[in-house]
Amino acid sequence: MAFTADIIERAWNLSGGQCQCERTFHNHVGRCKKKLTYKNRGNRNSKTGWQVHSKSGANIGLADCEILCYECYDTIL
Repeated sequence: MAFTADIIERAWNLSGGQCQCERTFHNHVGRCKKKLTYKNRGNRNSKTGWQVHSKSGANIGLADCEILCYECYDTIL
């Protein structure tokens, strides 16, 4: 089951329009913070494109939902 539109919008608002990745093995220190654009969800061809990711793989609510730029998203898949 995918995240609901409401959960995605709430996660987006919490992200402040930035990538939320905090993985230590990526090419950033701390949180990625790359600027993203809401309308570019799913747009790999945009520098501000992003995707929703489930931290647990279970899509179990807001705490499990994170907003990631494609550079970070592709690295964890």
